[in-house]
Amino acid sequence: MATTNKKRKVDDSMNFSKLKVIERENKKDLIINAAEKIFTDIPFDKVTMRHIAKDVGITATAIYRYFSDKQSLFAEIYARSNNRLLSKIKEIIDSNQDFLLEEVTLAIIDHYLLELEEQNLKMRTHLLIDDTLNEEVLGIVTESFRELLIEIVKYFSRFNPNIDTRLLARMYIASLIGYLITFKNYPSNNHEEAIKNMKKFGKKLSGMFEAQIIPQ
Repeated sequence: MATTNKKRKVDDSMNFSKLKVIERENKKDLIINAAEKIFTDIPFDKVTMRHIAKDVGITATAIYRYFSDKQSLFAEIYARSNNRLLSKIKEIIDSNQDFLLEEVTLAIIDHYLLELEEQNLKMRTHLLIDDTLNEEVLGIVTESFRELLIEIVKYFSRFNPNIDTRLLARMYIASLIGYLITFKNYPSNNHEEAIKNMKKFGKKLSGMFEAQIIPQ
């Protein structure tokens, strides 16, 4: 009987610990959801912990129980945005045996044209060039980018494993994201013209890399 009671106490303790972990993750999700919602109204670099806390219904100080600082919160949002993008890319890649880089490229462009993801594109730029990130934040950002890179490397390698697909994947991502950042709000373009030019560039870029991966 004593052994049974002891086992029950251990099980209860484990269940309580699991519940605490789940509760913590749920609260983190609420905070991230609130931040993403606010980003559609306020530029991410203008958002404060007070903005987010007010939307969640907690104090700004309470947010620091879940995120060490604002950069840490931004990194988690960046990773979530990257996961949404990865899902779209994988859906295209896994649903067809043909080389559809143009379709993948246009999906990436469309992703960052969404109101929410537009802010995440700016955040991506901020995080990738910020040399003051702490080790935790840098780890989240690096791993998230690495997942995207690996997916593109695997895709290129499927069609031509005999070339330096890792280098090509890096060049492809840098070229596409760099163009979106540079020309998305180019002063001489209205919004419709900017979208047209981005997609025109995307098609051209896809053709250039396809010629490297699948030479005629």
